[in-house]
Amino acid sequence: MKPTVQSPFPGSIIYHKVTTSTMDLARSAVLEPPEGGLRNGAVFWAGHQTGGRGRVEGRRWSSRPGESLLFTILIAGDALGCPVSAFPLIMGLAAALTLEDLGLRPEIKWPNDIILSHRKAAGILCETRGPWLCAGMGFNLGRSAVPPELAGKGVSLDEFLSGAPLPGELLERFLHRLHKSLALENWREMVEQRLYRRGAVITVVPGLPGSDLTERSGRVMGVGSRGELLLHNCEDGAFSVFSGEVLTWEGYS
Repeated sequence: MKPTVQSPFPGSIIYHKVTTSTMDLARSAVLEPPEGGLRNGAVFWAGHQTGGRGRVEGRRWSSRPGESLLFTILIAGDALGCPVSAFPLIMGLAAALTLEDLGLRPEIKWPNDIILSHRKAAGILCETRGPWLCAGMGFNLGRSAVPPELAGKGVSLDEFLSGAPLPGELLERFLHRLHKSLALENWREMVEQRLYRRGAVITVVPGLPGSDLTERSGRVMGVGSRGELLLHNCEDGAFSVFSGEVLTWEGYS
């Protein structure tokens, strides 16, 4: 039976029991729009995907059927109230607020992860395709959603809740939170309140994943209006990283 989800967005929710990747479905829809066209907030949702991937080349999002919420949403660029580069943090904020509604205390790890007790509970992958933003997301719901090789790094919601929400229930909650988050003027403040390891010293490789750039270290101060990470160190003073890979968190002082 097809799950029923109510969305505040005008776009349709298209469910697949199994697919390679919901991001693949979204890309195909942008290239060849369905009859009647695409509408803001169209969602491609799967019960299981066989080829999910992360933001960094070579990393996969592994899951077992029914153990994760896996979807990609299409947002029209002209519907954003923030720069496109800040959208992954808006997605992260909506996800964090969704989990807070369930009584949890998530944190947002720049640039694209949701953390519970220092372990990854959800991940985000955003791409721009013409006038559309394709935002893929995966939540770990059941314990077997976290493969053995990621034990200690990943975590599922049912480790914190007596009963994890069904994927459709969580998706509906998230969509309503995202709809409201897109209209927030104080999104930066709300992200910073939940920013993972704010005040810690980190080492980061600036640039796109795989780029051959010099590592930099600094104390996490917050996020900028375009979604950049704001850092500070004694040698350079204040500086920003617009994209990059965090390598280490060196604690607080």
